[in-house]
Amino acid sequence: MCLDARDGKELWRRTTSTYRASVILGEMALMGGFQILGLADGKPVRAVACPAGGPDGAVSPDGKLLVAGSDKGSLTAAGLDDGKVRWSFPPRGGKLSFSGAAISGGHVWFAAGDGLVRAVNLADGKESWSFRLGCRGTAPIVGGNALFVAGEDGCVYALAAGK
Repeated sequence: MCLDARDGKELWRRTTSTYRASVILGEMALMGGFQILGLADGKPVRAVACPAGGPDGAVSPDGKLLVAGSDKGSLTAAGLDDGKVRWSFPPRGGKLSFSGAAISGGHVWFAAGDGLVRAVNLADGKESWSFRLGCRGTAPIVGGNALFVAGEDGCVYALAAGK
């Protein structure tokens, strides 16, 4: 659903098969993870076929890449213009499950089912660093110079979001 921010009136409504959040991309919206709609009328502009097929995706600050992962395996970056894979972060020792990703400062941060929070380079998908939570974590949030991740252990972790 799209509401007018000035008065809260409904402008248009679309039915989706998911509850995932929308991301605004200029005059378009990325809805349900992989469908791009025009903001003015809610009509489909194009689909993004991200091979990860995953849960929640994050869009790069320049609006060119969708980064998503799934229980099927790897974290994948696909072009929003053509849907082609730009890079894929392979799982080590089996498949990874993801809680969502955050993008800031040229990095993609995500918590995986193996208990690690990882930072990978947005440009090429190569791992920059990792931190062991020891439990599954939620989708990270970047705030200031810190990365915040809530763990299944009931703790909230604040990590330096630098190199």
